[in-house]
Amino acid sequence: MIHAHVEKFGLYEDIFVPNSLIDSYSRCGSSGLDAAMSLFLAMEERDVVTWNSMIGGLVRCGELECACKLFDEMPERDMVSWNTMLDGYTKAGEMEKAFELFERMPERNVVSWSTMVCRYSKVGDMDMARVLFDRCPGKNVVLWTTIIAGYAEKGNAREARELYGKMEEAGLRPDHGFLFSILAACAESGMLELGRRIHKSVKKWRFRCSGKVLNAFIDMYAKCGCLNAASEVFIGMMAKRDVVSWNSMIQGFAMHGHGKKALELFSRMVDEGFEPDRCTFIGLLCAYTHAGLVNEGRKCFYSMEKVYEILPEIEHYGCMVDLLERGGHLEEAFTLVRSMPMKPNAIILGTLLNACRMHNDVDLARAVCEQLFKLEPSDAGNYSLLSNIYAQAGYWMNMANVRLQMKNTGRQKPSGASFIEVEEEVHEFTVFDQSHPKSDDIYRMIDRLVEDLQQIYNLCIEESYDPAHFYGRVEAYPFDDNHVPSLQMIRDFCESVDSWLSSDPKNIVVIHCMYYAAGKGRTGLMVCAYLTYCGMSADEALQLYADRRTTNNEGGSTNLESIQIIKKPGGSLKDSFLDEG
Repeated sequence: MIHAHVEKFGLYEDIFVPNSLIDSYSRCGSSGLDAAMSLFLAMEERDVVTWNSMIGGLVRCGELECACKLFDEMPERDMVSWNTMLDGYTKAGEMEKAFELFERMPERNVVSWSTMVCRYSKVGDMDMARVLFDRCPGKNVVLWTTIIAGYAEKGNAREARELYGKMEEAGLRPDHGFLFSILAACAESGMLELGRRIHKSVKKWRFRCSGKVLNAFIDMYAKCGCLNAASEVFIGMMAKRDVVSWNSMIQGFAMHGHGKKALELFSRMVDEGFEPDRCTFIGLLCAYTHAGLVNEGRKCFYSMEKVYEILPEIEHYGCMVDLLERGGHLEEAFTLVRSMPMKPNAIILGTLLNACRMHNDVDLARAVCEQLFKLEPSDAGNYSLLSNIYAQAGYWMNMANVRLQMKNTGRQKPSGASFIEVEEEVHEFTVFDQSHPKSDDIYRMIDRLVEDLQQIYNLCIEESYDPAHFYGRVEAYPFDDNHVPSLQMIRDFCESVDSWLSSDPKNIVVIHCMYYAAGKGRTGLMVCAYLTYCGMSADEALQLYADRRTTNNEGGSTNLESIQIIKKPGGSLKDSFLDEG
């Protein structure tokens, strides 16, 4: 309509008008791009803005080849022209062409440098990103943000910390954009110490943080397990709190096993007049899962649409499937998956498959794998899990066939990885990893510990240890997560641990459980069982374990109900064993 008026009143003489039309058309996707190109070709007079608008539209629509052709035909170029093409190449992942163009540029501004540094960081080439960063003559906060965030996202705490120190030495102070980007990177990579250092600097400068930045601090602390620090920021926000603040705290409590605290916080949120959103319910469903409240979680899920008019999305269905299968409602979980208004993704099907292993449901595992193999035909982990289910059920021929299928995919199940932060540097280790510069010293120390002092107790039903790797000192007491083992198994475990620790005061026990609840389920139950075996009350055992399980006293404790099941009222667990014996 506007274009028609321009035609009608002959407004083409003012080049600003057709340039604006080209820009508007080119922002309407591929349908508007044709109209923009027709107008561009019809223009008798074009200036550099005309060319830039058309090239920008082509780049936005992914027509990089056409954009390049038009760029080469330009009679004159300005900085916007070069940076537009540079942005197009980097976003398309064509870094060689981007670098060639970057080297051809007659001059560069901070946008040019930031574009290159950012994209090299995103593709994981931090060496090249650092070379360009060091070459940049005039670094502003945006460029510092880009390089520090790049190192933080990759878990390179030392480089991120050193660069942050240099930024402060250069007299540059972070702005809201810097804080939000770096804190988000720290949250995703678990880089707690850098986040703490930035928070300390913010307090020193009395920087007035926006609500968005304060939420980023809450999210960072919560994801790193520092719930006390997250709560302090949350409490201090007061008037700046929004639904994101509440969601971050609820999800933080839920993520680290404090289900009841998360639910209490949700009640406060509603009482204070905040309307929950889709993210709130993800945190709530996780909280119900960790608290083992299946009925309450079910009510919460179905209240989303009825009470709050929020349609459940695939993440909510995934949480609900997890809740049901952990509670032993496997058939209901499978029925829910089949009734979903969208197709289940690999995460949901993988959760179901793991549940089939826990509950030894071979038929359901086959049905799940039919869909899962279609979604991820080359994921060796799914084949490995199905073969373990067959082995657990004694279906050896089926297991062999699945192993053969896995071999034919040409893939191997990736090894799990452990991360530890020492002196503000994150170290990653995988099974039999030799990549760490001090791996020889690390393995020598482990060997010394294992050879003389260490005995392994494996609680996993999912995975076994080869005793040959641990001098024959491996004992297995496998049982499913969220299930109570037999009293006989607990007795045998406690007597074995007590015997090993009593034989030498230097001996240590290593208890392994692979599940992600961070030692609050199987491990917590058995440790507290041993403590009560040694004469502690259940309450004392729970409190001691809660205090000692993490270094910052913020990890929570195990399930009180689980301990009460194996404790004889009025006596220790050892007493109940003796009475039964």
